[in-house]
Amino acid sequence: MCAIDEKVNNCSLAIEGSYTAIWDWVRQDSVISLSMNWWLFIGVDSKEEIISFSKWLNYIHNDDQIFIKEKLDKLLSTSSNRYMFEFRCVHSNGDIRWFSNKGQIVRNEKGDALRFVGLISDITQQKKISKKTDFMAYYDELTSLPNRINLKDRILQSINRVSRNSSYGFSLLFLDLDGFKHVNDSFGHATGDKILIMVSNRFKECVRSVDTVSRVGGDEFIILLDGITNPDEINIIADRIVQTASREFNIDNYSIFISVSIGIEAKIKKGSAVDDIIQNADRAMYHAKMRGKGQYYYFDHDSFIKEQHRWFLGNELHRALTNNEMVIYYQPIFNIVTGKIYSFEALLRWNHPERGLISPMEFIPVAEETGIITSLTEWVIKSTCEKIINLSKNEALGYKDLIFAINISAKDFMMVKDFSMVVKNILKESACLPVRFAIEVTEGAIIRSYENAIRQLKELRKMGIIIELDDFGTGYSSLSYLSSFPLDIIKIDKSFIDNMLSSDVSLKLIKSIINLAHDLGLKVVAEGIENSDQLNELYTMDCDYIQGFLYSRPIPSDDIENYLLNLPQKHM
Repeated sequence: MCAIDEKVNNCSLAIEGSYTAIWDWVRQDSVISLSMNWWLFIGVDSKEEIISFSKWLNYIHNDDQIFIKEKLDKLLSTSSNRYMFEFRCVHSNGDIRWFSNKGQIVRNEKGDALRFVGLISDITQQKKISKKTDFMAYYDELTSLPNRINLKDRILQSINRVSRNSSYGFSLLFLDLDGFKHVNDSFGHATGDKILIMVSNRFKECVRSVDTVSRVGGDEFIILLDGITNPDEINIIADRIVQTASREFNIDNYSIFISVSIGIEAKIKKGSAVDDIIQNADRAMYHAKMRGKGQYYYFDHDSFIKEQHRWFLGNELHRALTNNEMVIYYQPIFNIVTGKIYSFEALLRWNHPERGLISPMEFIPVAEETGIITSLTEWVIKSTCEKIINLSKNEALGYKDLIFAINISAKDFMMVKDFSMVVKNILKESACLPVRFAIEVTEGAIIRSYENAIRQLKELRKMGIIIELDDFGTGYSSLSYLSSFPLDIIKIDKSFIDNMLSSDVSLKLIKSIINLAHDLGLKVVAEGIENSDQLNELYTMDCDYIQGFLYSRPIPSDDIENYLLNLPQKHM
């Protein structure tokens, strides 16, 4: 840096060739020496090298004049030898220019400031870049709406207000454009960007000035409704948004239509976390899409707790298999004429270390959702094969022909393309005869993967495995599919049996089902037999087999041998 004395003039030529101007304020005379670059900076045609401080101040932006005076006054009261401040000027063409004044303070022996000598640099471009960077950090570049960072800060402010004021509340709307991917794919991203800009403006027209409309993703928007928790008020705004989004977009001679799905979180409690609030609204939006799109849906906290429970249950299911928590109970099925035991149905149970036995009604749907159902099914088949082999070796029991039935999920057919091959390999490895094996499948399981399921069932039947249609009568089209399903046995659902003694319709339906099955060459099992009156009615209808608490509840796998040894004579 040039020495701040008479040598300053010797550096003027170098300074003039740079993007800086010399600024030398002599306090005693209250005059400022300026190099020519200063006048170029502000677009003034002048060759004045020395002007009064007050005249120089007149070139400064009105809003910065007081700031500069206060800054200089503060420097005079300190012992600092350096200074720096920024200010604005209005260029002769009307543009606002930013400058930085940075230099050294010359003081006497007493420490009094005599001169301020420094360099003024034009930092307008840096300010523009900084401003753009700041904007991009908090606003969406395409729509100029607040971005996710900006939104989360505003949500946090609202949460703090909830903490301070119990009467205050706010709501969050999570919006996702339906069919927007199709727009991008069909018309191009440029057209998609135009729609995003247009829809952003439409959304802003639907809310108040105090509300925040933000863009947080490709076609995702979040709206913060300040001070609104009343569903009636929220519904008015949500309806308005749905309607305005569905209006026609005319772009480049194209007529384009989209819709919007909205998730709403309106029950925001004190101490809520920002991310949780956003996630709740997002979950609700997903439900809105699942219900048909172009509509809104409120986040249901009770349903979320249930979903959360199912999620935890799913995680625990993966552990349950490896920790030997799964157990099998077998419920016997009897020949209604002879009273002898015909087969066992394998019923999977979960012996949870903390909750005890968990019903399959609770964990099977979770297993299907998580995909672990196929592993559970394979485990049940392997365990049952082992049970069949062990019973066959025990000659004292005298039961070498008992059949064991396994329930198969629709997911087994959907997720395992060659499910029949999986069963075949398990039977081969365990040396279990297929004729000792039955597969129970519901009509719904077949229909959900019809072609593959029918093909797999036919393959299983070719192997000698018995195919049973479970829960017969509960499906909406059971009769129409009976002729096309490869079946050996149908099982009448317990709901029919429960009503057979009190409803003539149920009684006639059961009789018709039995007659139809026999005409098709099928055997019939009646489920849920709990009293002798039901048994007697089914006997007169020529039902083949019965299953229910009247004869036996499901038996733990380890107790099967003992059960068979002590089976009452009437069941032999």
